[in-house]
Amino acid sequence: MYNWLIVILEIVTMVLLYNLIYITISHVRDVKFRKKVENGLNRLNSSDLRKDIQYVSKKKRPRYLQDLSLLIQQSGLNIKYKFITPVFVIVISCAISIIFFILSQKFINILVPSIFMALIGYKVPSVLLNILVGINSNKITKRIIDFINLLKNFCMVKNNISYAIASTGKYMKEPLQSICESFKYEVKHGIPPYTALENIKYRVDSNQYSLLIKNLQICSKHSNQYLEVLKKSEKLMMSFAKEQTLRKKEISRGVIGVAALVGMSALIFLMLIYMNPGLIEQLQTSTIGQIIVSINVFAYLVGILVVEKLARFDF
Repeated sequence: MYNWLIVILEIVTMVLLYNLIYITISHVRDVKFRKKVENGLNRLNSSDLRKDIQYVSKKKRPRYLQDLSLLIQQSGLNIKYKFITPVFVIVISCAISIIFFILSQKFINILVPSIFMALIGYKVPSVLLNILVGINSNKITKRIIDFINLLKNFCMVKNNISYAIASTGKYMKEPLQSICESFKYEVKHGIPPYTALENIKYRVDSNQYSLLIKNLQICSKHSNQYLEVLKKSEKLMMSFAKEQTLRKKEISRGVIGVAALVGMSALIFLMLIYMNPGLIEQLQTSTIGQIIVSINVFAYLVGILVVEKLARFDF
């Protein structure tokens, strides 16, 4: 009876903590949205808006395969490993899902938790891709000011964005180097700068980078005043970087907290089974035991989804 109370207490604690994390994330996003709206209303000036740098609206979400293809591209894996495609990721996800289901049925032998475990297995490659995308995005954020500085210097030499990006690529590290090389190759083979810029706009999951490329696109089609756009972009990116650093710390704490919670919960569960070998049989054979295991595994699934969401949180 004492063991049952510990397990029930553990489940209740996990559910409460996950709800608390979800409410906290929702509150942070709401506060951020309100600030954006208030700042927009305070600064609203139609004449100034025409002169200021254009902002990128949220891009439409593509279909599943297109979204997965974009995720792979933004992770940078396809640069080194050409065989990694959306179909490959789906096959690997299905294989891991089946393995998780078989192992779950072997050790737990309860259908509902096994299905949840299969879903967790299916999400593993996606979570890893999202983490890699986040790492790439951080690299871009750190290097974006240097990237703008170099573009600005080369635009002073020659007011030509194709020349500036091609020259800048030699001095940048990945993934910006590959992006510059891709742009250079396309322009060299007759693709207009506007289209070539469009093709590299979402190569990494960074709003600052996408914003910069969008502004350069507009400039290439109309004014060709690249130097002025780059100077304004530099000031804007520097203010973004300060706010983003603070928000990243908060989100990192959230990710670590969720991961630690899931790990500790699994460890406690295994320790209880180790101390009481008959517990696993009680969980398998009784209705209450099956419900407890189902809720526990479902909580792990929610934890995985929260980590995936936080990995690509819009700072």
